Amino acid sequence: MYTQNTAVHIKLWHKNFVMLAVVSMMTGLAANMFIPVIPLWMTSVLHMSTAETAAVFAAYVAGLFAPGAFCSYLVQRFRRNIVCLLAIVAMIVTLVGLPYVEGFMRQYFHNDVTMGFLMVRVLLGLTFGLSQMILSGTLIIDACQSFLRTEANHSSAWLYRFTFSLGPIAGLFVYQFWGFEAVALVAVVVSAMAAIVLLNVEFPFKAPEENLRLMSLDRFFLPQGKWLFVNLVLLMFAVGLTFSGRYSLTFYGFMMTGFLLALLAQKFVFVQADLKSEVITGGLLVISSLLLLLARGDMELTSFVAPVNIGIGMGIIGARFLLFFLKLSSHCQRGTAQTTYFLATETGLTLGIAVGLMLRQTDIRMTVALVVVCVALLMYHFFTHSWYMRHKNR
Repeated sequence: MYTQNTAVHIKLWHKNFVMLAVVSMMTGLAANMFIPVIPLWMTSVLHMSTAETAAVFAAYVAGLFAPGAFCSYLVQRFRRNIVCLLAIVAMIVTLVGLPYVEGFMRQYFHNDVTMGFLMVRVLLGLTFGLSQMILSGTLIIDACQSFLRTEANHSSAWLYRFTFSLGPIAGLFVYQFWGFEAVALVAVVVSAMAAIVLLNVEFPFKAPEENLRLMSLDRFFLPQGKWLFVNLVLLMFAVGLTFSGRYSLTFYGFMMTGFLLALLAQKFVFVQADLKSEVITGGLLVISSLLLLLARGDMELTSFVAPVNIGIGMGIIGARFLLFFLKLSSHCQRGTAQTTYFLATETGLTLGIAVGLMLRQTDIRMTVALVVVCVALLMYHFFTHSWYMRHKNR
């Protein structure tokens, strides 16, 4: 029977969810501030080659995957909120040291600056990745009633998705006025605020499972979602190629407008639409943006239509693939589905930006992106969607 105490209990969990979603958004904001700033700083200030800059940027992916197999052990062997808090603190320490890597490496390691930045980027991916895996794969799920978890996953993912535009906007704005050290400082402050919010969320103690293993795929990677993973990586790789070389506040501002329109489209346009329509529509919007950038990249109309379409496409594709991962997962695999989706999104975008940095000419980048997104859409239309329909569990 629904009682007043039940209502209070639901409100309490709802409050905890909001606080955890904010923590996820703030840490994502701190990490994504460096999407345009690191390439800009390394090439224009440190005069590093494009190959070195691309390698440093891509090293972030290695860090994302590094703690994954240990994630389940850590959150069961120790208090999961404490592990997440320590990951955020370690991320703060990494961000504090980021502006001083160049001087340290030149003084003590004979000018091997690239190796220093590679190590720091791996550490940033490791600490940020671990915090996000625990937040999305464990804490946010635990903070919700079972019948609210899909909506909670969807909402928290949208808050995090907005950091792909808010982060670069904040990073570029601070960098243009105060420099790279100020960007790192703002990222440290935002991460510290996230840690403070996390400290104010109460978590009940949970006993660890029996036969606890040091390494496992639990809360890390969903094997039965491998084709969804590959398809999403390809789509986000194409989007990442469009991010490289984009150092304009206008681009990311209009992309955020696209995210808002994607939210409205999900609510009013795709409610009764065919299940396949969102991914196909999102992919076609990305293709339209690439064609505009390829054919009319210097036109004023392109400067806002292209990023808006990218935002809409990225938003509806990401939201639909998240639900696909959740519905593909078996019982008690919701957290694993979340982290698999997170890894696919981050891997595709990061590698796309890294490859885009090596392809200096815009026409070449957009052509490669166009080919990749067409391959991804064909794969989805002729294989992935029907495969998903045969294997989904919900």
